[in-house]
Amino acid sequence: MAYSQLKELSLIGNEIGELPESLTQLQQLEELLLSNNTLGEIPAFFAQIPNLTELHLDNNLIVVNNLEAPMKKLKLLYLSENIMGPNFFKGQYMPALEELYMSSCLLFSTPDFTGATKLKSIYLDANMIDKIHPSLAKLQELEELDLSNNEKLVFPKGMEKLPLTSLNISSCTSIDDLLEDDLVYEFPAFIAQLPKLESLEIANMPYNELPKVWASKASLLYLDVSGTKLSYEQIKEVGLYHDQCDIIWE
Repeated sequence: MAYSQLKELSLIGNEIGELPESLTQLQQLEELLLSNNTLGEIPAFFAQIPNLTELHLDNNLIVVNNLEAPMKKLKLLYLSENIMGPNFFKGQYMPALEELYMSSCLLFSTPDFTGATKLKSIYLDANMIDKIHPSLAKLQELEELDLSNNEKLVFPKGMEKLPLTSLNISSCTSIDDLLEDDLVYEFPAFIAQLPKLESLEIANMPYNELPKVWASKASLLYLDVSGTKLSYEQIKEVGLYHDQCDIIWE
C-alpha cells in the first residue's frame, strides 16, 4: 500500500472475499467502498484505519462482525443486502455513526443501538422485523427512520420523545393478517406526539382512524396514506390541508 495519502478507495464489483491487513497503512483513508463483493466479515483491523468516515459493505456475504475496538470517526455505514442477525451491529464500536443502512438483511428484529448515540438516519426497510429494540427510543438525535416493508411492528415506550422529521412504516403487516378482509390496525399513538415530524409514510397500512390532535401538524409537509382505510375527512379533522401538506391517498 504505497499510496499513503489516499483518501478514497473504491473496490466495488470485484470478487473480493478477503481483505489484507495492509489496508491499515492507509492512515489518511476516509472512504472505503467495497460494495458488490463476496466478503464474509467486518475485520477487526478496520478500527486501525483512524480517519475512516464512510464504509460501503452492501451486497456482500457478511455474517460476522469482528470489531473489538471503536471506529472512532465512522459516520456512514452501508450494510444492505447482507445476511446478519440482530447481534451483528456493535454500537459501542461506532460512537460517531450518523447514518446506518441495513435494508434487505433478513432481520427479524432491529439491532441493539446502545453506544451509537449519534445516529441521525436509520434504514431497516425490506426485512422481516416485528420487534424494535428499546435502545432505538433512546437515540436523542434520530431524525430519519425507515421501517417500511416489514412485519407488524411492536414499538417500545418512549418513541414520542424522538426528534424524528421523517418516518416510514408503510407496508408493515403480518403475512397471516393479509388474509383477513376486515383487518384493522390501531394507529401508533406516539406518531401523533412527534413534534418535529415533516414526512410520514403509512401507505398500505390497515388504519381506519387517526388521532384528532397532532403535535406536528404545523410542520408536516408530506403524508402518504395510499392504500389505507382513512378518509380525507379524517385528515382534515387533524388540521392537514392541501395548502399545508402534500397528501397522497386513494
